[in-house]
Amino acid sequence: MSFKPSDLIERALCAAKERGKPFRVLLTEGDDKRVVSAANEIVRLGFGEVVILTKKDCGEIRSGVTPINWLESDLMEGFVSAYLDRNKGKGITEKAAKSAVSERLYFGGCFLQAGLADVAVSGACTPTAEVFRAGIRCIGPEPGVGSVSSMFLMLLKDGRALT
Repeated sequence: MSFKPSDLIERALCAAKERGKPFRVLLTEGDDKRVVSAANEIVRLGFGEVVILTKKDCGEIRSGVTPINWLESDLMEGFVSAYLDRNKGKGITEKAAKSAVSERLYFGGCFLQAGLADVAVSGACTPTAEVFRAGIRCIGPEPGVGSVSSMFLMLLKDGRALT
């Protein structure tokens, strides 16, 4: 199968338009300048709004990009409670739940589970196993799904796609 990066971008833009409202994209690794650059590009291309989790000033960001310091967020308490509920019967204490949700990937997973974003992107500077672990513990697989897998897609400036 052969396609151009522009085909993928065009499909995503069409999906956003058909939907009738912009996508809300969560980028969990906002302390990485590549992620901030991607956030600005997502907004520039018209895919939708972007929320980035960061502990520092992001520098130049476009309108439509919202930085959140997850450690100081008003959402933390509710996410800890939801995480405890989701993991009931697994021996997780409130202290352990607070510690978990204080990690950006777990906070991001709770953000997505709460419906505050349509999609989350992680893994620019985090191992895949950690991303999976947070996703499984905060969101979980669809009922009946016994295994999960991942893939990546890199669209290079020269038009090649690597998978």
